[in-house]
Amino acid sequence: MSGDVERAVLVRAISTGFAACQAGDVYNARLIFEDLIAAKPDLLPAKIGEAFTYLVVDDFAKGDAKLAVLPDDDEDVVAMRIMSRCLQRDVEGAEQLFSQIEGSESPSRAMAAEFIKAAKLRG
Repeated sequence: MSGDVERAVLVRAISTGFAACQAGDVYNARLIFEDLIAAKPDLLPAKIGEAFTYLVVDDFAKGDAKLAVLPDDDEDVVAMRIMSRCLQRDVEGAEQLFSQIEGSESPSRAMAAEFIKAAKLRG
């Protein structure tokens, strides 16, 4: 398989996993991410997706544990950690994490900012 085709397949699989999770099919989403990690152990987006499958069902201990072993300097990882903090109603913790990506203009930073904004409104 050529590099471009393999990349396209991986992107599609990761997108499918996130879409399944957002549609409530957490079980199959987790299977997708676990299979991707088994095939490509260093595939960071799949590891983030796997953590996401735990966070969306309020299994914060497992989700946070999955995120804890991921790189501290990756904006997607930091954004997912911020999402976790917000879901746990720890806005102060989320804001502390946000300082790591504050100057960025990435989609991850924008997503994290929206989570913090929503968490503050929720109180």
